[in-house]
This record gives sequence, C-alpha cells and structure tokens, in this order.
Amino acid sequence: MTTTAFRSALGEDMASYLALKRAVGFKAKNIEKILRRFDRFLVHRFPDARDLSLPILEAWLAYPPDLKAATRALRMTTIRQLCLYRQRTQPGVYVPDKQNAWKIWPRRLRYKPHIFTTDEVKRLLRAALELQPYRDNPHRPQTFFNLLLLLYATGLRISEAHALRVGDVNWSEGTLLIRESKFFKTRLVPVRSDLLESLRGHQALRGLPTAPSSLDLPFFQRERGRDYGLEGLRKVGIGLLRSAGLKPAAGRIGPRLHDLRHTFAVRCIERWCADGRDVQNLLPRLATYMGHADIRSAQYYLTITGTILRHAAARFEQACSPGRRR
Repeated sequence: MTTTAFRSALGEDMASYLALKRAVGFKAKNIEKILRRFDRFLVHRFPDARDLSLPILEAWLAYPPDLKAATRALRMTTIRQLCLYRQRTQPGVYVPDKQNAWKIWPRRLRYKPHIFTTDEVKRLLRAALELQPYRDNPHRPQTFFNLLLLLYATGLRISEAHALRVGDVNWSEGTLLIRESKFFKTRLVPVRSDLLESLRGHQALRGLPTAPSSLDLPFFQRERGRDYGLEGLRKVGIGLLRSAGLKPAAGRIGPRLHDLRHTFAVRCIERWCADGRDVQNLLPRLATYMGHADIRSAQYYLTITGTILRHAAARFEQACSPGRRR
C-alpha cells in the first residue's frame, strides 16, 4: 500500500491505529484500504469534523449508493474499531453501537460454507483437466488440476498455494513450507504420499528447475517462470466451479474455492469421529496444521454434517447407556 500520509483531522489516529494492528501481527491491507478511503471522504465531505457522528457515518455508508451489504458491514466494523481505539485516550469520542447507531448497525448473516462431496470434487478436478491450453501455457490444465488437488487435500488458503515456491517443497520429508502467511506465521505442512507424487509429476511435466538459484520461482507458474496473479487464480477457479455445474453462470452465489478449506476441516473431523478419536483434544493440531492463531479460528471452519451428528449421537448413547460403569 502507499505510504501517503492521512490528511483528515482524524488522520493521526488512523495512522497510529494502523501501526498498532501491524505491530501485533496483522497485515491490515484491507483495514488500510478502508481507512484511506474514509480519510479522503472526510477531507472532501466533512473537512471541519474533529470527531465522528451518526450523520457522518450515515453519509459514509451510503456512498456509493450501490454499496453491497457485506462491504457496508466491513466498513462499519473497521470504523467502530478505530473509534474504540480513539476512546482509550479520548474518553469522550463518539463510538457507534446498537443503541446510538441502530439505523445503520450492520445486519450481516454468517456465510454458510459449501462442503464439497467426493463426486463434486471429482467434477471440479475433471473441469480443470478440460481447461483450454494456451500456446504459451500448454500445461494449464495440469497446473490447475494440481492446484485444486492441493487445496482440497491440505486445506491451504489459495493465497498460500499461490505463494508456494519451488524450494518450499521438501520431497524427502514430504512437507510444504508455508512462509509468513496470515499473522506472519510460518509453518511446515506434511502432505500425503499420493498428493506428493502428483506434485512431483507436476514438477516433472513443467520441468521446474531444481538449481539453488531457481528455488524461489513460483511452484504454480505460467511458462518461463512467470507468476500467476492471485486474482487471476481466483477468476479461473470461479470459472471451473461454473464449468463443473457447482455454481450458477452469473452472480456471487454458490460455492467458492475457499470452501475447499472448510471441506478439508470437516472431512478431517469426520475421519477422527469414525476412528473413535478424541476430537476435542485433536482440535489444536488441526488449528496448527491450518495455520490458525488459536482453536477458535479452527472451530469457525467446522460445519456440522449428518455424519458428525451420527457419530456424536452414537458416542452419547454409549456414554449414557444403563449398563455403563460409573
């Protein structure tokens, strides 16, 4: 992001709040983007404002008129956090809450993730192999096949797969090095042998170099070592979901690539339940594997399925059966 200074009367507070977020481990790119837009809005519409108010926030959330509900909620959340930060040193500042800002308080429903079935994953992988190769990128189908397979089998964030370098794959140990992902966390991710073999085949097909000077090249790349843009990967992913019949031809509704991460977490819990493992004690391992800051972040990805409910009911019945010794 640009380092241009904030220019509104609240600019100094915005800059110090942003510095604090980054000091505790947040990359805060979206926060900075929202704060800079809000700063420009204040300079243009309310240049004399020394504090926020309900009319200012109403005007901010009404611009532009076609602002989506999710974007409006994110704006409101970000500005409220800024106000709470200001309140620590300036007790009298305005802080929007459900009472004094009820008219604009966000009503945001939690997104319900799509948990892919095995058949749906197969259709998605098949759609990848049916991609049109390009003259300067003849291995495009195999690249996206292996990218999707990696997301499904490891639960990586797509940004983590995008950032994977040739030297981050340890073939002898069967691990991936995920560098400075969310909250600047670096971790080793063990992968299954069959996935490793598929990735090895991808490396051989693409002729990825193994010389020390080439280890920083992207693992999922176009020809001549060129990087895919992250948004380009997401765009192709949306197209594959549509080609596989899993998402409508237009609009934002339907599964996302990120739902493969939710699917990984749910299938992991289902396997543990089927094996009679102590899921509660294993959740910290899942959180570590997925690169979460704490166990609550891992629990966010746990959608209760019929399989999990059946296992839970069976364990409850066994624990409460009359013949069980106490």
